[in-house]
Amino acid sequence: MRVPLSWIKEIVETDSNVEELAEKLSMAGFEVEEIIDRSSYAAGVVVGFIEEIQPHPNADKLNLCKVNVGTQEPIEIVCGASNVKASIYVPVALIGAELKAINLKIKRSKLRGVESHGMICSLKELGLESNSDGIYIFDENSEEKLTPGEPVAQLFGLDDQILDIAITANRPDGMSIKGIALEVSSLVGSKINTINNNNSHELNELVINYNNTKYANCESYSLIEVKNINNNISTPNMIRHKLEKCGINSINPIVDITNLIMLQEGQPMHAFDVDLLAEITRKNVDKDSFEVGYARKGEKFIGLDHKEVVLTAENLVVYCNNVIVALAGVIGALNCGVNKNTKSIFLESAVFSQEIIRKSSRIAGIRTESSSRFERGVPKENTLTSAMLAAQYIKNLLGGEVVNVYKLKDMQNISKPINLRRDFIHSTLGPVEIGINNKTENQNKTQDNDNKLIVGYENISDELIQDTLLSLHFDLKKIESGWLVNVPIHRRKDVTREIDLIEEIARLIGFDNFSSNLPDPIAPGGLNNTQKVTRQIRSNFCAAGLQEIVTMSLVPGNEELNTQIKVINPLLAEASALRTNLWEEHIRIAERNLKSFQTNCWIYEIGKIYQKSSEGSLIEQEILAGLICGNRTMGYWKHDSDRNTLDYYSARGLINKSLIPLKVELSDKPITNDNRLHPGRACSLSIEGKDVGVFGEVHPKIRQKSSLLDNTYIFEIKLDAITNTSTRKSKLNPIFKPFPTVPFMERDISIVVDNNILANDIVNVIIKAGRPLLEQVDLIDRYEGDNLPNDKCSQAFRIRYRSKDKTLTDEILEPIHEKIRKELTRVFRAELRS
Repeated sequence: MRVPLSWIKEIVETDSNVEELAEKLSMAGFEVEEIIDRSSYAAGVVVGFIEEIQPHPNADKLNLCKVNVGTQEPIEIVCGASNVKASIYVPVALIGAELKAINLKIKRSKLRGVESHGMICSLKELGLESNSDGIYIFDENSEEKLTPGEPVAQLFGLDDQILDIAITANRPDGMSIKGIALEVSSLVGSKINTINNNNSHELNELVINYNNTKYANCESYSLIEVKNINNNISTPNMIRHKLEKCGINSINPIVDITNLIMLQEGQPMHAFDVDLLAEITRKNVDKDSFEVGYARKGEKFIGLDHKEVVLTAENLVVYCNNVIVALAGVIGALNCGVNKNTKSIFLESAVFSQEIIRKSSRIAGIRTESSSRFERGVPKENTLTSAMLAAQYIKNLLGGEVVNVYKLKDMQNISKPINLRRDFIHSTLGPVEIGINNKTENQNKTQDNDNKLIVGYENISDELIQDTLLSLHFDLKKIESGWLVNVPIHRRKDVTREIDLIEEIARLIGFDNFSSNLPDPIAPGGLNNTQKVTRQIRSNFCAAGLQEIVTMSLVPGNEELNTQIKVINPLLAEASALRTNLWEEHIRIAERNLKSFQTNCWIYEIGKIYQKSSEGSLIEQEILAGLICGNRTMGYWKHDSDRNTLDYYSARGLINKSLIPLKVELSDKPITNDNRLHPGRACSLSIEGKDVGVFGEVHPKIRQKSSLLDNTYIFEIKLDAITNTSTRKSKLNPIFKPFPTVPFMERDISIVVDNNILANDIVNVIIKAGRPLLEQVDLIDRYEGDNLPNDKCSQAFRIRYRSKDKTLTDEILEPIHEKIRKELTRVFRAELRS
């Protein structure tokens, strides 16, 4: 937002220079990105009158001009512009002038043998236009009296300084000159001047209240009918210069007036040419012809920027007799726009929903001064008054006759006062430095007996609270607990709660003037058990050689995926939904690594996935997932070794290695129904009999599509299953076990079973049958091949026995070992080999 200093001073009485105002505004939350000194663009440029013109003796396209610049004798300037002629007033850059717009310093020079003592300027050379076809010629009939030698800065509105302010989304009042001026008055404590309203109150007697359901899609709507307008004149310099300073080009008087009011009041408006409306709709046009609604999908719209847009059902538009005449809150239609021949208009002033305009503007790919204001929020109370102010300008300057003023009956909103509690202010902000309440520097600090400076603090006084809010133009009524605060119109979009008022108080007093408040009582902080375990998981996986990554929660939308949660108003199509898994992005990361010749990719991530249930409820789950591919080691000298290839069991062992310190044991069960995984090299992972995740080699189809290595494995485990198990008292707190004082005895057992029987199931049976002397069971061999049927395999286990208080003998051990043999034969129909 470009804010001219001169315009601020029209509204606020202040002697502060531009640097002081920029500092105060920045500290108050309106960051001033740049101070533009426009006067420097015309320094050394004066009004000149061309008395005589002659052809250049040595060049066909150059002319010798004798120019009166207020000196005793006219100066001679060589000019090549096609529109130069005698008896005209022009801007002349004298010798020594610096034209910053084109980075040129004017010097005495010779052009084709003739000395030139200056330069006749175009608007481009003065920084007022990007392109110019020739030199600028002053209008002798303009309102300003032209005098040779007079500086041109004031004539072009260049005698000013501009504040370029970054307006944040939470301060819509900053999108108007009036809003910034009111902020300045609060910061410098200066008086507000009465803004010239051109006697717009005279139009109040023309106001007609009416109800119309056609405007249900907007918060407020008003129309003013104006006839007999003379739009075929030049826009007054006062208006044109203000627009140029704010970065808006002059179009024609009517459009310039609506833009002027938009800049001053923050209320966008649009003027419809009544005759063109009647022509394109082939019907008479009155207030009932207009309607605000959503476009029909596929309708085409050509705006004032001459661009054609195909609309969707989410674009809000203005219809006139069922013909689209504007993209609501964004831009008007080209076929009914105001031009120099316009005689009658309907002046529209409305307030549309912030969310609707933001979405409609994004879909159409059009962003305008109007849409940028509606997106931040425009107070509905200002709709009609701004329109009446514009109508009065049109009446006074263009001779228009205001015929009717229409407004919706329910468009005015009564703002409820906010209850501001004194105790809540003190508990939220804490004490302020002593002296701030009295605003005297000599009371800010006291000294103790050692002559050391001590800063004291006290609660904000009621007087300071009241003065601060009154300076911000809030209306107060004191009550026992605090105040009832009425919010001014220009702040009703961003100040809606008690905490908003407290922020305003702190902002104006200065956040650096408050003490650093500690909680009372102070309680020690720390991590809970779940957080500790999660940190330990990260540490263990990193120690195992995996690198932690963090991927985006937002992913492209997939219409075929019913469980995916879509973002209502996404910024990008690539970030239009919440992710339903982590493994897809991990595959892409591995793919990018391989394309960069990084074959080893060991990664893991702890992140949340989001899904929608069949009932429509939202499910959020945190999981531990990762991908492992490449070699066992990173050293290139080992890469040719077959033993360095990372196989299924090595990759699976990395997970066990990371979770065993947490006393979490994962059990595997082969699966073939997971489309992500190789049907013969995948397993479900379970903890204490409950399925909690999967591990396996990436399915060949996915691997080929992404050009991954053969030995690429992914895993996925529910994080809460790990943390719930490892945070139990029995696992979290180490339990001391006495060292054994008696020796153990070991026996091997080898059996032939069906080859689809899992070793883990056999181990569970052995443990159950071998109690209480059994201490440990290990699989030591598994064999399939010769001497065994095709559907059979041999599995051998080593069993360790130990008693708590005596040395075991064969007589004690043999009955238990025999019990294990019989149980294996019963459960698995095992054939004993030993």
